[in-house]
Amino acid sequence: MPDSIETRSKELCDARNMTTPLGHNHPESLPSPAPTADAGAQLTAQLRRLVLLAPVLSAVLLAVIYGLDPNRLDPTYDHSFYPVHGWSTTGVIAGWCLLLAGLAAVAPSMVSRWVAGISGLAIIAGPSNPGAAEIALRGLGFLGCALLLLLASATLALRHYRWKGRVAWSIGLSLIGAAAASSLGYPSNPFLDHPARQLLGSLLASPIFIGFGSLWVKLDRPVARLGQSGESSDLRSDVPATFVRRFLAGFLGWLLFAVVGSSLLGIKLLVALIWPSSNTAQAVARVIADWSYPECVLILQIVPTAIRGQTLGQLIAGLHVVRVDNGSAPGWLRSVVRFAVFQSIPILGFIYFMSWGLSIRYGLGSGVPDRLAWDHASGTVVVTRRPASTAKRPSAEKLSPEAKPPTWRSFE
Repeated sequence: MPDSIETRSKELCDARNMTTPLGHNHPESLPSPAPTADAGAQLTAQLRRLVLLAPVLSAVLLAVIYGLDPNRLDPTYDHSFYPVHGWSTTGVIAGWCLLLAGLAAVAPSMVSRWVAGISGLAIIAGPSNPGAAEIALRGLGFLGCALLLLLASATLALRHYRWKGRVAWSIGLSLIGAAAASSLGYPSNPFLDHPARQLLGSLLASPIFIGFGSLWVKLDRPVARLGQSGESSDLRSDVPATFVRRFLAGFLGWLLFAVVGSSLLGIKLLVALIWPSSNTAQAVARVIADWSYPECVLILQIVPTAIRGQTLGQLIAGLHVVRVDNGSAPGWLRSVVRFAVFQSIPILGFIYFMSWGLSIRYGLGSGVPDRLAWDHASGTVVVTRRPASTAKRPSAEKLSPEAKPPTWRSFE
């Protein structure tokens, strides 16, 4: 029996190796064609690796133009953002744009790409708009560079180090920022008139970004999955909220915000009319009026989100804010973090709105993700909740792993 098996194996091997009358190999002997790789995708991958070198080229270019003694390297440079000489101005613009591209590649996200694009356009448009417009444009471009530098440094620290390494990274970056600020004459020179060293001086804020990023990583750990055993029925019936409904909820919330804020400001005038001679009443009314904005954030946003998982605007729009780990209400810490990010970086709303508009109108980009920056930072997600009994779900045996509904998978 073993001899017959060995003989049969040799016959099969000979059959695969035989040739056709035309001298070509038998079809069975031909190797299966290798999958053709997309040349465009390969080129894009190679370019992405090269983009990581952009900050190095940018630093060299800016050092050559700005220099330790700019008046020696470019006599027309007068300690402003743009040199007067045309070629030097072109080099400065190229250096800042390369820096933006490299930093956006180190911290890849839709927001970082938009920040890099807006800042680059602002820097490019600066020289052609002299006067106040130039100051505003170069300020916008510089703030974008500083933000991306802090995001990139925090991303590297969080990606490669645990808490001890993050502390060491924070100290090192702070020392670099302090050295850059002191070399500019701070605090005796409040203007910090060297743009490249101004950017390094922003690293003084790196401990804040790394610390907040560590909290971000801790909170944003989704463990709930659609269709897993042990999940509650309401979790399995949640679906991601659309951007239109989120925008509607935000618009309604801001209308209420404006009404309540105006009412708090009116308390000051009302107290002045009723108790004109009471210093205590007027002092209390002044405090209420001066702190009306944070009071509205606390009363209208943080408190209802922490307790019920809904602001009034979200209640009207039928939305819920839940934790990604168990689907419950966010709680106080997550609510504070959520609205701290939402209120402190207003450009995020503009970026998401523009991404949605370009995707809907022109089909450009990937649109708006299910979870926005403040959702990730607080470990929450905005959902439309449906009763589990009315949610139409295929049976588990009919779903392959690739075909399962992407409800919670898309929140990661």
